[in-house]
Amino acid sequence: MAAADVTSQSQVQFRVQFPRDENGRNTRNQWAEFQVYNALKTSWNQVLKDYPEVLQELIDKDKDKPSHLEPIKDTKPKVCIVGAGAAGLFTALLIDYLNECDKVKNFHLEYDIFEAADDSRVGGRLYTYDFPQVKDEKLAHQYYDVGAMRFPDTPIMRRTFRLFEYLDMKRTTEKEAPLGSLIPYYISGENEPWYFNFINKWGPYSSFAAADDKKDPFKLSWGPLGEINPDLMALAAQENNDPSSPFKILFEEFLDEMKKSPEAGWELLMKYDTMSTAQYLAMQELDKSGKPLQKDPLKPPFDYNTISWLETFNGGTDWYNQAHSETVMEYLDFHYDDNKRKNKEGSTPPIEWYCIEGGAQQIAKRMEQKVRHREAIKYNSRVTGIDATKNNAVKIKIDEKWQKESYIGVFNSTPLGCMQRMDLTKAGLNYGQRQAIRSLGYGASTKIGVRFKTAWWRDWYNINKGGLGHSDLPIRTTVYPSYNCDDPVNTTAVLLVSYQWQQDAQRMGTLMSSNTDPVEAMKDETVLKDLILENLARLHVGCPEPNFDRGAPTTYEDILEQITEQYVDHYSHDWYHDQNTYGAFAFFRPQQFSQMWPFIIQPTPNVVLIGEHASNHHAWVVGALESVVHGMYTWLGQNINLVPGAQSAMDHLRRLDMRPEDEMEPGNPFRRLPVFVNEKQREWQIVFGFLHEGIVSGNDTTAEKKK
Repeated sequence: MAAADVTSQSQVQFRVQFPRDENGRNTRNQWAEFQVYNALKTSWNQVLKDYPEVLQELIDKDKDKPSHLEPIKDTKPKVCIVGAGAAGLFTALLIDYLNECDKVKNFHLEYDIFEAADDSRVGGRLYTYDFPQVKDEKLAHQYYDVGAMRFPDTPIMRRTFRLFEYLDMKRTTEKEAPLGSLIPYYISGENEPWYFNFINKWGPYSSFAAADDKKDPFKLSWGPLGEINPDLMALAAQENNDPSSPFKILFEEFLDEMKKSPEAGWELLMKYDTMSTAQYLAMQELDKSGKPLQKDPLKPPFDYNTISWLETFNGGTDWYNQAHSETVMEYLDFHYDDNKRKNKEGSTPPIEWYCIEGGAQQIAKRMEQKVRHREAIKYNSRVTGIDATKNNAVKIKIDEKWQKESYIGVFNSTPLGCMQRMDLTKAGLNYGQRQAIRSLGYGASTKIGVRFKTAWWRDWYNINKGGLGHSDLPIRTTVYPSYNCDDPVNTTAVLLVSYQWQQDAQRMGTLMSSNTDPVEAMKDETVLKDLILENLARLHVGCPEPNFDRGAPTTYEDILEQITEQYVDHYSHDWYHDQNTYGAFAFFRPQQFSQMWPFIIQPTPNVVLIGEHASNHHAWVVGALESVVHGMYTWLGQNINLVPGAQSAMDHLRRLDMRPEDEMEPGNPFRRLPVFVNEKQREWQIVFGFLHEGIVSGNDTTAEKKK
């Protein structure tokens, strides 16, 4: 596709076309598409303002091809992939697929992968910590997932499950499943412990909240200055409800408006993007005359204590500092098609969740094994600089040394915090990308796994099928593993004692050692160890039906004494203190998605940013995968004369031989372009790749670059 193909009309205008719910696109994809439209319009208007002559030049078509479009003589072009996490490895697999696919004619592209860590940490945030075996016993399940750990089978996650099929990762309920199998993940349980405001409760929230006269089982509402909205608490106490239920009313009303009128829905969502969730929950809605609307007790504005109650039970401290548009999208990701999923009885079946036998790092290990040229993966090779000043000859710096080999492009999958450490002065990034590298929000997260001599939570308290422990203690959330539910209770077992986000994680992280040797780190973490065991003991007081015949302790002192005796070892990880991540996941703050994200995903001809931050599905593996397919397609379009068979590869990825509504092919995670950008917008992104260096970035305004 040439630039003139998109601009061959007498006048070029962007017309607003609000995305509709067609071909199975969910609301988050439509929202992302709308933001891309706005960014393209802004960029194009800036081009016409600064360089009014460019429009006529595009319409007339260039007589001479720009230098970066002239075919290269090398018939074996090569790209550089930075990072061997989910996005980096998937880029290599995608290139392998296109190289070998019979339906892609004459395509050829080679690659090198540079990974800062050693091969034990392949996968990046797909990280599973394996505890050392005790006395050379080869016991199963002596691990926990430090990074990604659970995968919901929803339409949004379809590409991830196609990847599982491609990697021959099968679903099973067998007790002795092969490594890499998909096994059930129990996100909730019937016998979960709760501890808030020094009060212990057990079971589903509604079971004990409904029994309280004021529907306030933890006595959190304390008078005129500290009263929590009683209507919300009553709603949370209804059967099968919990403190997340009030959001269902708020979000479903918005979803209904979105379905009735996308135009009004997007306008409302744009307003949400300018504020945090905390700000939204405190906001008084006004009518057209500026007067406050009549107060609905189940809708904002809420006071501080009510907002704090909602946040405490639904996320980490300061979780509601994210853009409210993100909170809305998170909800709709899992509830948009609830009506379609209803069964004959009118109820919506629960979403099926899975974890990976052997840990989620098995995904990365299988991806690594699938890479056709394993020697192309260079471990212990930290990329510290990118020089893209010479067209089609990008140089990279490893540690302190610029490499001799050059590449026609770079696919950078590192988190943006790591990119900030690189020398990017000559990388040719647009300002939106440079701004995002510095300021895009990243969430804090910590995990602490403890190995005990027995699975005492199952043996003593009948917590047999996964689920969570909920508390306002420093450990916040405890995750009972789903992968060791069938193991003998009298063998060593691992418990994810603490899973935290945001401020909770930042505080717990101060107690974690910076020593990279796990054994030495444990020696430095005696304060951490004492704290988590003390918290764990408090959480498990008050079990209504303990197994006394199994010696179950019931008082805080006895529980603490016995689990301390049961303690074997532990491993903690703070993603903000991991030098290869600088944060756990992209955590977009107000206006960052609408103002930054569209520029992150707009590739230059030489450098493509990929990873979960370059997708509209932040913090999910599917986001990393989709960013790769989108990035590869637009990069091929911008370098169509440089890569043999590029047009054939693009046509194949677009699935021109299939109907748009057709599902993704079983076992094929590569075909079908992500729907967060429509076809016309991708063409415009390709055009801006052509224009970027000479016009959009403003770094070089020479006549040659303008041409």
